[in-house]
Formats: sequence, structure tokens, C-alpha cells
Amino acid sequence: MKGFQERNPTLRVFSAHLHMDEATPHLHIDFVPYITGSKRGLDTRVSLKQALSALGFKGGTRMETELNQWVTAEKQQLASIMLEHGIEWEQKGTHEKHLSLLDFEKQKRAKEVAALEKQKAELEEHNANMQEVNEKWLDQLENIEREISSAHENREEADKQADQAKKKASQYEKKLTEIAPMVKDMERFAEKYSDDPDEVLPEAGTLETGKSYREKKAKPLIKKIVTVLRSVYRAYLDLSRRFSEMQRSYERVWSKVNSLTARVEELWNENRMLRENLGDFERVKGALGHDTVEKIVQAERQREQVLKEQKRAQRRKINRGER
Repeated sequence: MKGFQERNPTLRVFSAHLHMDEATPHLHIDFVPYITGSKRGLDTRVSLKQALSALGFKGGTRMETELNQWVTAEKQQLASIMLEHGIEWEQKGTHEKHLSLLDFEKQKRAKEVAALEKQKAELEEHNANMQEVNEKWLDQLENIEREISSAHENREEADKQADQAKKKASQYEKKLTEIAPMVKDMERFAEKYSDDPDEVLPEAGTLETGKSYREKKAKPLIKKIVTVLRSVYRAYLDLSRRFSEMQRSYERVWSKVNSLTARVEELWNENRMLRENLGDFERVKGALGHDTVEKIVQAERQREQVLKEQKRAQRRKINRGER
């Protein structure tokens, strides 16, 4: 019993019973096979196949499994201990067809456990690969969603600017509509009376009173009127110019809004297509199997890399020829 635990450190013994009530004294040893340093799941977990593999028993042919090799080694150890006490082991045949029902069931269960352990390891590896693929697709979807969110924010800001531009344009347009008739009259009046006062007012003739009236009252009054009209006319021209600039600004903002709207629609369509492609990709993996799909993907990546290298080499060759 002591030698068993020393020889098999990965088989944790939790119970051992010596039976002396039969023709041949025998020992029942109950143990739990385990491994440490597992890369998947728990650091320490139960595994008969890997526990025996850690002891140096590597599976080979169907008859030379880890369990069979370990059982044979334990029998040899038992035979050596028996010889130390002068007891010779009388082997009556150890062919598999002569196994007792209990031994046969144990061997069968051991094979089933080994197969399940292998299947479990494959599933864990498959899950890890699937997780990596899913994380890659999720990262792309998150980038698209962030881009869509940014586009929405830009569109909202553009909508605000467009609304403000519309309001200002509407205010200017309303003011221009109100003063347009007056400005037109002022413009005509200003054009009519913008000449020199000497030309606008005729000479009073030889009458002194008429000339005196023209010089002292009429001319100063006309100068004031012309000055006011010219000022109003310049204000009108400035207001008209500002309205034209506001109109052009409004048109630029509206064009930007239309561009952002089209971009948002493109991003939504691209997002929907990516989700559909991801669903189709999962269906293909389910139908063909993860290993097959992974081989196809790797082969396609290698092919694309070869094509890129060929194109680079061709461009370098053309550039050298041009020089």
C-alpha cells in the first residue's frame, strides 16, 4: 500500500481495505486520478487518462492503452514484492477473453472514461476557438455600432445647425419682405436725388429771394435727405449681402445633413449584413464542423496573402522599370 501511493502520486488514495476472509488475501485500493496545471477550466481536475499519462504511460495501440500499461506495471511490482517474500506468482493466463466479468467491466468503463476525456478535451478546444471567433465578430460589431452612434450624434448636431440656419434665414427673409417695398422706393428716390444739389435744384433766376431760398433752405434740406437715403441704401445692400451669405450657409448645412443621412443608412445596412453573415457563418460551422471550416479559413487567408505578395512584387517590378 505504501509503495502504491509512492509510485502513483497522481492517484490520490482515499480508501484501502485488506481482505483476509478468502483463499487469497487481497487489497482493495480506492483512489481519485487527478492532474494539476490544467490550461482549461479548473487548475486541478479529475482525469484518469492524463493522470496515467503524467506517470509515463502513453497510449499506443488499442490493446496498449494507458490503463492496460499501468495495470501491467502494477502486476510486475506486485510480483517483485511477492518474490522478496519467497512467493511465486502462478500465472494461469491473462488473455483478454479470460478476464473475469468484473475486470471486463472495469476495462470497459476505463475505455469509456478515456473516450469521454478525449471528447471533453476536444469540446473544450472547440469552445475556446469559437469564443475567439465570437469575440472577433463582436469587436467588429461594436466598432460599427460606435461608428453609427457617432454618425447619429453628428447628424443631430447638423440638424440643430440646420434648424438654427432655417430660423435665421426665415427671420431675415421676413424682414426683407417687410422692408422690400420701402427699400425699393428709397432706392429709386436715392437714385433720383443722389446727384449734386446744384443740378437737382434749378436756379431761381434773377430774383434775389429765390436764390436766397435755394442757398439757405432748399440746398441744406436736400443734402440731408440725400445723406439719409444713401445711408439707408448702404444698409439695404449690407442686409442683402448678409442674407445671401446666410442662404449659402443654410444650403451647405442642408447638404451636410443629407450626406450624414445617407451615411447612417449605409452603416445600418452594413450592420445588418454583418449580422446576417455572422449567422450564416455559424450555420456553416454547424453543418461542416469547426475543424473543416477552420481549415478552409486558414487556406483562404494563405491564398489572399500569396496574392498580396504577388501584387507587391509586380508593383515593385513596374516601378523599377519606370525608373
